[in-house]
Amino acid sequence: MNINNILHKNFPNILSFFRIFMTPIIVLLMLEQDIYYRIISFFIILFVSLTDALDGYYARKYNLISDFGKYLDPAADKIFVLSILFALHYILVDYISLWIVLMIFLRDIFVTVLRTVSSKRGFKFKTSRLAKNKTLVQIIAIYIIFLFMILNESNIYIINYSIFYYIMLICLLLSLLSACDYLKQYYFLNKNELD
Repeated sequence: MNINNILHKNFPNILSFFRIFMTPIIVLLMLEQDIYYRIISFFIILFVSLTDALDGYYARKYNLISDFGKYLDPAADKIFVLSILFALHYILVDYISLWIVLMIFLRDIFVTVLRTVSSKRGFKFKTSRLAKNKTLVQIIAIYIIFLFMILNESNIYIINYSIFYYIMLICLLLSLLSACDYLKQYYFLNKNELD
């Protein structure tokens, strides 16, 4: 098997590992006070987040969906999104509440444990549309918050940062609703087994 075949078969997972690898670099750039570093990190976030859509598309198109990829892809998403949210909290501590970010973090741990327990019992969760939309909304929220922060710090457009709190509440609500959806799946899978 040549290198091109290896890269082709593992390309979706390579993209997931790429998101994980880029996450600490993005966070370090975000934490720099210089506005230019934050602009660079914004565009890197934009580029890296697009790899999430690309890896899924590529895996489906070429029938490269694997059990490992099913765990790696959402894990990469969680590491990427949560790291940026914690960094945004650090930068905008008065406007992005720690409790909201922690609730999203705990939701992700809960769902991961639930999926692991279910897998060991032979159950397989379907990634719901709600869960997919949750990730999309979180990434869009990061775009919006980051863009407005850059515009504000550049004195291009001044915005009241209080709106960030409500944007994060929407993210939290979708996170909790998607967790309930997974819990409902787990309940019915167990119920069907008992029946």
